[in-house]
Amino acid sequence: MKYSMNTIKTISLSTVVSLFLPFAHGVTVTELGTTPPTENVMASQTTGNAGYQWRDNEASRRDLGQSFLATSDFVLDSFSFLANGNVQVGADDAAFTATVYESSVITSVGSSISSQTGNYLTQASNPIDGNWLLFDLEENVSLTSGNYYTIMLSWNIASVTDQDQVFNVDTLNNYTDGRLWQYDGGSFSAPGYDMAFTVQAVPEPATMAMGIGLGVLGLALYFRRRK
Repeated sequence: MKYSMNTIKTISLSTVVSLFLPFAHGVTVTELGTTPPTENVMASQTTGNAGYQWRDNEASRRDLGQSFLATSDFVLDSFSFLANGNVQVGADDAAFTATVYESSVITSVGSSISSQTGNYLTQASNPIDGNWLLFDLEENVSLTSGNYYTIMLSWNIASVTDQDQVFNVDTLNNYTDGRLWQYDGGSFSAPGYDMAFTVQAVPEPATMAMGIGLGVLGLALYFRRRK
């Protein structure tokens, strides 16, 4: 099959982007390995000395999350937490929600500004213990410099046996611009820990443009070789 250059020119930008960017539905969870994200990181605390459980199982409910200070305006693209245990039976492909809260003070979670759902990893992903897990948001969230933001994880179905995941936390409170928050179904509390976490911004327009440009070039070369 032959393609003319006019055919290439009429390919829309959205078509090119769709060829080179992954589709997303709600929150997508990806296992990264033992190294945390390093690009476009806006806040982080990557050390830990203990495990802490995110759960809504036969024992009790504990939604789990971390707050951080936005030191500049940016658009939240994704966040990551460090696993301190494997995917349990009740958490296998389980539905969950990631909620972003905004507050003007560090001592309050504040109000919800975004809530997105997804499905967790399966047990086929094991072992994930010691690996970073990336939570990619389909709907990016605009954050304002000077405000505190909390990202909370909650399971969508209550009291499922072994529906839990242990994450790595720092009990020494080394991250001073935020804190670990938990929610038991009635109230929020902060036990004085921090999660091992990173927060990533949407890539700069120049970086995205470069990626799209390379994609267009690759597509053009592909069509030329098919001529």
